[in-house]
Amino acid sequence: MDDQKSPTPENNPNADWNTIADEIITKYEFDKQEIEEEVIYHYTTPEGLIGILGNESFKLWFSKYDCLNDKSDGHYVYEVFNAIITDMRGSQQITEEFFQIVSDIRIYPIKYFPCNYLPSPESSSKEQLSDKAMSSQLYETYICCFSAVQDSLPMWNYYTKGTSSRGYNLCLSLAELRKEEGSYNYYDIEFQKVIYDEAGLSSLIRKLIIEVYENENCLPSIAVQIIIGSVLQNLRMLYKSESFKHEEEVRAILSVPYHLPKEDFTSTKEPPFIVDRKRMFRNCNGYVIPYFVCNFNKKALKGITTGPLIEPSTAWSGLSSLIDANGYKWISIEHSKAPIRY
Repeated sequence: MDDQKSPTPENNPNADWNTIADEIITKYEFDKQEIEEEVIYHYTTPEGLIGILGNESFKLWFSKYDCLNDKSDGHYVYEVFNAIITDMRGSQQITEEFFQIVSDIRIYPIKYFPCNYLPSPESSSKEQLSDKAMSSQLYETYICCFSAVQDSLPMWNYYTKGTSSRGYNLCLSLAELRKEEGSYNYYDIEFQKVIYDEAGLSSLIRKLIIEVYENENCLPSIAVQIIIGSVLQNLRMLYKSESFKHEEEVRAILSVPYHLPKEDFTSTKEPPFIVDRKRMFRNCNGYVIPYFVCNFNKKALKGITTGPLIEPSTAWSGLSSLIDANGYKWISIEHSKAPIRY
């Protein structure tokens, strides 16, 4: 055993590495921050607003996480991890051999989804399963972003970069939105509060690396990669760079299998929030953005705030007609108090 490692009872070459791996992964399962806000705010463009206020339902777009404006979204945790293992190698806290193992981690996001039908890859036949059946699937992540701040000047700036995009924000009941939270037939949705704490994340990752390193003697290389990869995978959508702290983001996260089962494999127990099982695509500043449209209860919408560069009385007239036409008569309309002139 390397002199730098602390002897532990787990460093037994005859130990079951699966057990050790499970224990370490479980230890680092992160307790998500409690979302204390009763209402959250979704900032959007005028075109987005019209698309959201459906007549039969309230529609939100979930965009693929790695196509959003934050280039580090979903990757930030790995950037911090790579900086830490490089530092630990330089200070000889870990060996070069261990560094090479952990620097080559490949993430394969896998999640268990409820499924009522299991497709056969060899044929078009299908096998009906019990209501409690689960299917392990590689999945993609789609996000819908909200803010805890009602009238945020930095957030408005995203929508006041030109005369064609003035911006609105929607006041939403978090309790109503969370009624659709959970796992459904090949879909999963959850709400999380984003954490902006690089020091805390760095401390957590260092502890993880040290613990895995101390157990290296009874862990094959693949187990080391599985343990660290699993923990990083669980953290990746929770943390963002402190550069985005002003957003005070709450996010809804939609997990969808890479390969959606064909339509005839779906059960009648569809998730209530899904509008269309097919991925759709839109243009955003020249980029192609994959997205899903999801359907929520109209009662989730409590109010609309018009952007600071919109003339209030004209905006109120048009909005009033829109909300009346689509059956949102209970909501309030306010104008931003942000002091922007142009």
